[in-house]
Amino acid sequence: MQLFLQALFSGASVGAVYALLAAGFALLFALGRYPNFAQGELAAFSGMTAAAASGHGWPVWLVAVTSVTVGAGITILMYLVVRLARSADVLTVALVLLALALVLQGVELWIWGTDPLFITSFVALPPIRFHGAVMTRLDLITILSTIGVIAVLMAFLRLTRTGRVLGAWSENAEAAALAGINVKVVLAVAFAIAGALAGVAGFFYTAQNGMDYMTGLPLTLKAFGAAALGGMRRPSYAVVGGFGLGWIESFFQAYGNGSKAELASLLFVLVAVILLGRRRGLDHGPTLTGITADRVNL
Repeated sequence: MQLFLQALFSGASVGAVYALLAAGFALLFALGRYPNFAQGELAAFSGMTAAAASGHGWPVWLVAVTSVTVGAGITILMYLVVRLARSADVLTVALVLLALALVLQGVELWIWGTDPLFITSFVALPPIRFHGAVMTRLDLITILSTIGVIAVLMAFLRLTRTGRVLGAWSENAEAAALAGINVKVVLAVAFAIAGALAGVAGFFYTAQNGMDYMTGLPLTLKAFGAAALGGMRRPSYAVVGGFGLGWIESFFQAYGNGSKAELASLLFVLVAVILLGRRRGLDHGPTLTGITADRVNL
């Protein structure tokens, strides 16, 4: 029972980070078919920036705001670069975003070197014990904060005019454009939201595990896998995929005897099978909110 509960707690904590990244990944894929292979690198850069700020004695709330702001700001710059590519080809955009991820990785190495950075603001908080299993206060804060952030995102998408515009665009881009929806604004907002989610994820991941310049790519793969688990075109489903992926990792590590390499292989196989099984669903599945252009109050 203790091992089961420990795996459950640990999986929920790491799954929360994957859920945030997957939600941002799914948001951009729903709106522009943009597979943002820079999502994990955004989290890494934001997290390392936050750790540097924490090292200078900044209060934890300001460190968190810095991480979110950096993530959102960099994605706006990425959007401007994507626009310069002037291509609707998904492969071209994916390669541009991957190139930008490699640039970010190089900047991280240049600024902070190879040593991992940490946010130590939560170290002194006492853990929570339940039937022999231990959950740190940071894990609890991560899970609750993720639930809160995702709830705010879903409310924004469903209840605000801007959110309904995003939903209408994902449902039918041509109809939305004819209805007067500005594509540039829609995509800029979407990129900023995805970057902010990466900033939140980067903050918590850095506080939990530390962050170095090699962490971004694995996080991107996990975000992609979680989005594929839950649905590439609906952030709420991707969140479920993120938590699911976290529990898959945690329970495999708790009850399996495989090495980390074997775990990675299992995850890649799992993602490949799901992608093959959902090949039609990637393009024809549920969209962002199910809201069409005629339901947006322009």
